[in-house]
Amino acid sequence: MTGDAIVTLAILAAAGSSASLVTVPEDLVPPDLEDTRSIAQHFLVDSRKAATGLGWRPSDPAETIPVSVRWHLENPPPEVDEDFSSDDRALAAADSGS
Repeated sequence: MTGDAIVTLAILAAAGSSASLVTVPEDLVPPDLEDTRSIAQHFLVDSRKAATGLGWRPSDPAETIPVSVRWHLENPPPEVDEDFSSDDRALAAADSGS
């Protein structure tokens, strides 16, 4: 299991969700989930600017993921798109193995 999958499972658990993870074809990833698509390159990041400018410090994801999930559940976006047709197409492709 990848690190991303472990974090995603932690998010689902913190939200009290029983959702399952599935892999869908890249070209069918819904527009609102484009940031979750595979990235063909590696990124190198440096957190020094956040540490010096904002006072950010590393923390244990096991402690911070539930706090973040709780905040997002308590503060949903003001407008929610109720059209899940692209999600349904992606899930159908995952279920069929295409």
